Amino acid sequence: MSRSFRLKSFLRCLEKNLFVKYLESLSIVKPLPQPKKDEDEWDCWERFIGSLGPEEANRIESGLQDVNELSDDGGIAALLELAEIERIRLQNDFEGIENEYNKALFCYLNYREVFESASILYHVSDLKTKSERTGFKKVVASLVQKHGESLAKALSEYFLSKDGRGRRCHVDVYKYEERVCFVAYPEDYLKSDIRFNDKGKFERSKRRSCLEIVYVYYPGEGRLQLSGGIGYKKEKELLKIFNEVVLGDDSPIDDSQKIYDLDKLLGEDFTFVIDSEDEVEHAGLKQLRVRYKRGRDKFTLEVAEADGVTTMHEAMKYRNINAENFTVLQATIHMKFPGKGKRGSVTIILSMPNKCNLNESTNHQKAKKYLKLWGLENRLDIKKTPQVSSSL
Repeated sequence: MSRSFRLKSFLRCLEKNLFVKYLESLSIVKPLPQPKKDEDEWDCWERFIGSLGPEEANRIESGLQDVNELSDDGGIAALLELAEIERIRLQNDFEGIENEYNKALFCYLNYREVFESASILYHVSDLKTKSERTGFKKVVASLVQKHGESLAKALSEYFLSKDGRGRRCHVDVYKYEERVCFVAYPEDYLKSDIRFNDKGKFERSKRRSCLEIVYVYYPGEGRLQLSGGIGYKKEKELLKIFNEVVLGDDSPIDDSQKIYDLDKLLGEDFTFVIDSEDEVEHAGLKQLRVRYKRGRDKFTLEVAEADGVTTMHEAMKYRNINAENFTVLQATIHMKFPGKGKRGSVTIILSMPNKCNLNESTNHQKAKKYLKLWGLENRLDIKKTPQVSSSL
């Protein structure tokens, strides 16, 4: 997850008292100047930051970028979820604080541990390329959490033997309600870096950044999500590593598991059934990626205005594409829940056999409910789920 950040745009959303407290937290006690004639206050603040040394300016902007990552509905929801776990009444603190930017900054200043944990939770939840498998061994969270170091060692050995990288690996483990998140950072290849350092000096250097491999395990369901921008073969091997090292199960991992049945979207009788309680303004099939069943030909169809499935079906007929001869590889569905503008808009991207872009924010969770209601989600366990385990 990386939200667009522009310093001036961010500053104009802040309350002055919170911005001053933020500067004080960085031991920057130089008072803010008064705006010049016809100058907006946030322009004055940006000018003030620019007048500081590069090290101080970088510290200010770095922290504000962290705050910016949680300055939307999903970020605030993550903060409230983590605060509730810690029994902190953050919702009461937020009363009277205007907009998500100020709420996120308030939490950054007053509940740093909650903020850091929520940052990870939101990042993991918002990953766009998670594949998913069901039917894994069900192991209680307290036991699963103990295997961070073992997983780091196994991943290091794997990447070192396969790619000649990953000599070092670090794994963070987080428990959030019904899920356990493992965020692994195997060392990547050595790369050149051209930059200005914190002291403003131009330099050429070498660095080893990290890959990011994320596992999200649901103990009660035996469900596992994986994200890492990796190929199909590595995906299967990384699932196998988690299965053996964390869950203590050496059962083979199936080559494929079909979670979604997207061909149903081509049916003439298919409709987007809507629950009136959710006040959904509309749901429409925006884009399809299809493949000819008797060959390798693939087509992408996109409609400007998604009206249920009717517009897409008409577009297919116009192009003489017979639904019976094609299978759906990917589908993009647009939903609009209550809210002005883009607020409440959810774009669902489903890819065969098991990839989905939805995260765990409120509206995305509602959208997930509809995948089941529409019959697009087909959670059939490929391998038999063992009994719930209390020990490994």
